[in-house]
Amino acid sequence: MDKAARILFDIDGPLAMKNEEVLVRLYAQYLHLDISEQELEYVTSIQAFKRLTGVQAFKAAAGTVKYEYLLELLVFLPEHLI
Repeated sequence: MDKAARILFDIDGPLAMKNEEVLVRLYAQYLHLDISEQELEYVTSIQAFKRLTGVQAFKAAAGTVKYEYLLELLVFLPEHLI
């Protein structure tokens, strides 16, 4: 009897969970945003982060397309995965 084993690999990330607290700090660091550590302490989600004045100013200066591209690109940094 021929029995085959299948091994499935998840290569796009769903097995790893995002640590949003770390991710927003990475966004602030890599995008050189003028956001204090005190402000970041109260950020509990990506949506809350996007509402910060410093983030809105960056989005206005960079343009929506570049802003969204950079946020999506930084998600691939492994530092925020748990």
